[in-house]
Amino acid sequence: MSYKILPVLDNASLSDYENLFKKSFPGNKKLNVKYLDWIYNQNPHGKVIGYDAFFENKLAAHYAVIPRIYKFNRQKILSALSLNTATHPNHQRKGLFTKLAKQTYRTCENRGIKFVLGVANQNSIFVFEKK
Repeated sequence: MSYKILPVLDNASLSDYENLFKKSFPGNKKLNVKYLDWIYNQNPHGKVIGYDAFFENKLAAHYAVIPRIYKFNRQKILSALSLNTATHPNHQRKGLFTKLAKQTYRTCENRGIKFVLGVANQNSIFVFEKK
């Protein structure tokens, strides 16, 4: 399978993400358009950073971080908070999460982000520890 990788929100809408989350996490109602608009577009530290994978022009996977500014020893440090990742059930186990995360981290580095903070769940802890 050949996937097209594009920056978040370039070819997908917030509704597309909501639909992907519904398929990936049945029963989770928190990841809806209203919440995504607030966290992706209205974050006071900057807009969402991430990448999407498309297969035959349909959203197959999504990974996003949001900029955050932390203070340490009175210095502001630009960082990012890893937020949302989802892979459509038909496209799981194809390395999409790793591919999207690596591209996202390269973009973060190019933007001067010093670190990405994330809390993995039982579905993603293996990838974070291994890769």
